[in-house]
Formats: sequence, C-alpha cells, structure tokens
Amino acid sequence: MSLVTQIIGGTSILSVMWHLIGYTLVFGHTCGGVIGSFSNILMLGVEYDECSRHSPNIPAALFGFFEMMFAAISPLLITGAFAERLKYKAFVIFIIGWELFIYYPVAHWIWGDGWLNTHFGVQVNIFFFCFLNKQIKK
Repeated sequence: MSLVTQIIGGTSILSVMWHLIGYTLVFGHTCGGVIGSFSNILMLGVEYDECSRHSPNIPAALFGFFEMMFAAISPLLITGAFAERLKYKAFVIFIIGWELFIYYPVAHWIWGDGWLNTHFGVQVNIFFFCFLNKQIKK
C-alpha cells in the first residue's frame, strides 16, 4: 500500500511541478547554458496548435506532456531502491529536490539550449550513435 501511495502521489506532485515550472526550466530560453528562464512559467505561451523549436513535428504542448512523463518517472524509478524505508514527507522532499536540482538542469543541458547541447552537440551525437548501432546490428 505504501509503495502505491508513493508512486501515485509522486506522479501527481511531479506532474504539477512540470506544468508550473518544469517545462520552462528545461525548454525556456537559456540562462548561461545552465537552466532555462521563466519565459514559459505555468506553460504560458506554449502553443497547442503550433510546433516549437524543440518539437518541429508535433504541437509544443503535446511535446510538453510527452516530456512530462520522463520528468515524472525519473525520480519514481529510484523509489524502488528505498521502497517503504522513507517516511512520506522525506519521500516528497527527495523527489522535489531531485527534480529541481538534478533533472531540470541536466535535461536543459542536453535537450534544451544548455551548454552540453550547444558546445558539444550531444543530441546529434546520441542520434548518430543510435542510428549506427541499429545499422551494425542488421
């Protein structure tokens, strides 16, 4: 019962966090390549019928919902390591801290306009690695 409560509660908390500040911290205009700005706080300005620079083939809001599931599942996967060993309050503090200090900045570095993407082209390298890996296995 406790693990189910942690997962459902965590998904709810992290989904709300994503809509409030997560999307903008990951995909907002970069602040020194470290974190996104608050240009899309509360997902304001995110188009529901037009594509964005991060999602050229699907509407920006749909892309935001898609990315929200990755943001929500990341700290919840760690829950299995300490299942039912933390009090619920400590669990909530952990997942909020993980999102704010680990997931949002690293996701911005790689998929936003962060320093890893702009200086090293991490997105491009990951794409070619996956493409070549598929070609070799054939």
